[in-house]
Amino acid sequence: MEQEENTPFNAAWIVRSSQFELFFAAVIVANSFVMAVQAIYDGIDVGNKIGFVGYESTAAECMPGASEAFTILEMVFGILFTVEVVLKIVGLKLEFVMSLWNWFDAFLVVVWIIDTVLRSFPLDTNLLRLVRLARLMRLVKIARAVQGFDSLVVMTTALQGSLFALIWVFVLLLCIQMLFALLLGQLLTIYIDTDPDLTEETRLKIFEYFGTFPRATLTMFELTLGNFAPVARVLQEHVSQAMVVFNLFHKVTFGFACVGVVNGVFMQETLKVAQNDDSMMMRTVQNRKRQHAKKMHDFFQYADNSGDGSITKDEWTHVLSNEKAQDWFAGQGLTVQDADLLFDLLETSGDGSLTSDELARGVSRLAGPSKSFDVLASQREQNLVNAKTRTLISEISARLQDLQDSQLQLGQMLHMQQVKEQPCESQNISLKDEVIKLREALRGYNEGRGPKAMKSKSQLYEGHPPSETSDFVHGI
Repeated sequence: MEQEENTPFNAAWIVRSSQFELFFAAVIVANSFVMAVQAIYDGIDVGNKIGFVGYESTAAECMPGASEAFTILEMVFGILFTVEVVLKIVGLKLEFVMSLWNWFDAFLVVVWIIDTVLRSFPLDTNLLRLVRLARLMRLVKIARAVQGFDSLVVMTTALQGSLFALIWVFVLLLCIQMLFALLLGQLLTIYIDTDPDLTEETRLKIFEYFGTFPRATLTMFELTLGNFAPVARVLQEHVSQAMVVFNLFHKVTFGFACVGVVNGVFMQETLKVAQNDDSMMMRTVQNRKRQHAKKMHDFFQYADNSGDGSITKDEWTHVLSNEKAQDWFAGQGLTVQDADLLFDLLETSGDGSLTSDELARGVSRLAGPSKSFDVLASQREQNLVNAKTRTLISEISARLQDLQDSQLQLGQMLHMQQVKEQPCESQNISLKDEVIKLREALRGYNEGRGPKAMKSKSQLYEGHPPSETSDFVHGI
């Protein structure tokens, strides 16, 4: 199943691939270029109709065969966009309806099909052409998913994040310009209406800039952000020489200082939003990893004198004996104080040589100042070691206590055994004496000394019953 899902002929695999997006991005750009040329073609006809200078010839005369080429290219682009929508519907299924861009593309394809088949659609062709230009906004979405468009992604992300800041900037500037527009509009309207010495041309010139509130507001924005010289000249030459003070004060205060501060705050907030964007942060980290890997690879190729794909300790020491190599590592955030120690820290495989991957990972791990994460990780490892040490000490103490208890019990048992064995030894000594006496009596009897040589029966069995003594003698 996994092989079937990942085959190049699977619609879901096709529409989710970056090649698919890049291809149709190129198609969108090409379609936009053709629409621009078609707009030039239509503009030549309009200029010829109104008799504009330099447009004496028609578009067909200037660009012969262009009309037929536009028709063919429009058919080609329409078919390509139709195939795109069909593949997305088949591949994405229900996911297709979750994106507004898919709805927009489907709407354009349906309109193109109806217009092509029926050749009569209620919407204007030029309006549809403008609507198709909105496809260019898809390039921003594609740029965020494809590597190599980092600058474009930064700009679009900054613009997207600057929306709220832009609204407040507009509100601030609008309030300030409306205040000055009301003030100057009222004063200059009264001036041109009551001063009999003004010529008709002067009245019209002043009214052109300050006659109504919308005119005065636009003039104040022009005086602040645009070309302020024509407005300043009108106020100075036709109203009063003292207006130069107002012009300079307004330009320096609002046109320079206020607008400069607004631009600074606007850029700061915009860049802050762009830097906090998740996709931008991931791109930044990925770019740093690629740059770091490339630098480490270049250094590895420089240090590997033998060309065997690994750096020995001798090669490492020889390279780092060069001051430039130490400065290069310092530029990477890793100060080299002991080359041998640094080699031991970087080499983790235990084979005594350093590979390119070990160099990149090790320098990335050791470079720069210690971070809170590193400190906390070290503290955690130390706490684990301390906990294991305390556990071992507790186990050893328990074992020693058990040994002491066992030794004490064994001593008590030996003492009790000695106490029990003492009466047995005295009894054995008395029995031994009796045996000796009995042997002597038997020996005298056997030697013929008769009953006189033997003890009396009562003396022989003294201390032992006859039955017990006979058993004892029999045992002997």
